[in-house]
Amino acid sequence: MNGPARRQIILEYLDEKEEVNTDYLVKKLKVSKPTVYRDLIILENEGYLKKTKNGAIKINEFLIEKDGYFSIGLKVNLNEKKAIAKKASEFLKSGETIIIDAGSINYLLAREINKSNLMNINIITNNIITQLILVQHKNKFMRVFATGGLIKDGCSSAAGDFTEFLLNDVIADKVILTTKGIDMNGNLTEYDYGECAMKKRFLEKANTRILLTQSQKFGKVGIYNVANLKDFDMIITDSGIKKHNEFLDKFKSMDIDLIITKI
Repeated sequence: MNGPARRQIILEYLDEKEEVNTDYLVKKLKVSKPTVYRDLIILENEGYLKKTKNGAIKINEFLIEKDGYFSIGLKVNLNEKKAIAKKASEFLKSGETIIIDAGSINYLLAREINKSNLMNINIITNNIITQLILVQHKNKFMRVFATGGLIKDGCSSAAGDFTEFLLNDVIADKVILTTKGIDMNGNLTEYDYGECAMKKRFLEKANTRILLTQSQKFGKVGIYNVANLKDFDMIITDSGIKKHNEFLDKFKSMDIDLIITKI
């Protein structure tokens, strides 16, 4: 196996496990430790990972505050979130302008975009970590627009008047939102007013609206109302939605594409 192929496998292991140790790579790749060390150095220099004493972690994991709100939230139902993000990436096309919010699923979507064959796309997001992930792309002619504004502690999201200025003249092909909860009337809700206002503004600026959410968010209620399920063209969630018959009945009465992922 040549070097580039071997390093691609290392990245695939790293993407799946978030971190890997040297002994694991030696065993899986059937190469010596010095060879693994050289590969990790090359990948670190290319910005893909951060070397540690016993292996490596993804560079984006290094940038995320370990005990911060975003990091903790990211690990909740991680497999479901990854499946939803991967499915969402299948509906994106080269040449599009896409708005994504600061949710952890959209952070995972950004990683899927970097791995995809998508080219010449514009992405607008208010998540600082997601912005850093997207600029790691290689030869995709991708333009990443940071909305700016006040960065909230531990959340990695920004909001404020700076965002308003950026969005004034934007017309996006798609907006992809997440949510903190969906009440029994189908209303998307948030706990933070700034996030609520931001998402409402995002929804105004796109032709196609897509909601990404874990099934556990159905039936949960926040403080501020963002929108209603009927405002979306597509909803992507996990198979746990099959336990929520009351929401399945709502979907049947709405002209919405419901996509259920498999883990």
